[in-house]
Amino acid sequence: MVILMDNKINLSSYNLRTDLIVDVLDNNKNLNVEEEQVDNIKITRTTLLSEDEKIINKKKGNYITLEFNDITDFDNREKIGKCLEKEIKKLLSKLQIKENDECLIIGLGNENSTPDSLGPCVVKNILVTRHLFLLNTNVKEGI
Repeated sequence: MVILMDNKINLSSYNLRTDLIVDVLDNNKNLNVEEEQVDNIKITRTTLLSEDEKIINKKKGNYITLEFNDITDFDNREKIGKCLEKEIKKLLSKLQIKENDECLIIGLGNENSTPDSLGPCVVKNILVTRHLFLLNTNVKEGI
């Protein structure tokens, strides 16, 4: 999942390249793309099948991009957080991952690049509890 922020800096003089799926969607009309606008957040959901891999050089799977203008405003930050939470819940449901399923968390990304830092930032804030259940510790509801 990728979160994009619109910025006010003129980057036209730089040769920028991203690996975001939304950068190649305009040229590939045959892909399964769903767009939705929630308040000022644009959500683009793309499902790539095996046959799509060769067309745009990306692995099959579900790609979700959230685009918005200003996260420095508290209300916008709250909106994008709720939108991200909703998209993750939909994805977990689609993959049939239940609330009590165990998981492995891998925080891919570059913590020094704002648009790519979600993975490392999430991993830093994960509370690992599996060992508490294995040790039969009295774990409170909701952990």
